[in-house]
Amino acid sequence: VTLHKQGSHKKTIELQRETSLTLRRTVGAAHPDALVAAVNLVSTLQRGGLYQEAAKLQRDTLEVQQLTLGHEHPEVLSAKAALSVSLQKQQSESVSDMTAQPG
Repeated sequence: VTLHKQGSHKKTIELQRETSLTLRRTVGAAHPDALVAAVNLVSTLQRGGLYQEAAKLQRDTLEVQQLTLGHEHPEVLSAKAALSVSLQKQQSESVSDMTAQPG
């Protein structure tokens, strides 16, 4: 059973951040394992409602993917679509926050 399924979302994020940073430092940001770790962290951040942080990491990861794989690679196209969804969720979250605040 994963930490996430056990409800330890904060710990899951911490471990995935550490893993992603370690991989970027040791094998480089363009290494497939580092890219997978970044994508996994993005997913976990989104599930935790941390859309702004997720979107920033997605942009950074997308930039590396475009440089290493090319703009038309299926993984790059998938990453672009995922970023679009993240930005929509982030915008929706911002609107919800504004409407929930007393004016």
